[in-house]
Amino acid sequence: MEIIGPVLVSGITTGALYALATLGLSLVWGSLGMLNMAHGTLLTLGGYAAFTAASQLGLPVPLAVLAATAVGGVIGALIFALVAYPLSRRSPETFETTIMIATFGVALTLENA
Repeated sequence: MEIIGPVLVSGITTGALYALATLGLSLVWGSLGMLNMAHGTLLTLGGYAAFTAASQLGLPVPLAVLAATAVGGVIGALIFALVAYPLSRRSPETFETTIMIATFGVALTLENA
């Protein structure tokens, strides 16, 4: 019986993270009409940013989450400004395919950096 509590908390936490990731993908698809293949990489970078802000910088957890949100927002804006926007201007009829390939390349680059 003492195992059921941690298992429930772990399951709820994992489910909430999946829901958050899905909500982010849905918002990007609905507002920009693009499928960001680097979305998971951005979530991972945000997690590392929150962990670093809390453990290394000594920020309280709510401030670390806000810092991670800012880091993710800046990186997402850079990806849009440097990758997505120029591609939408160049080839609007094949935007969906090219943006998927380009953001997949961004994901690979960020993961290997």
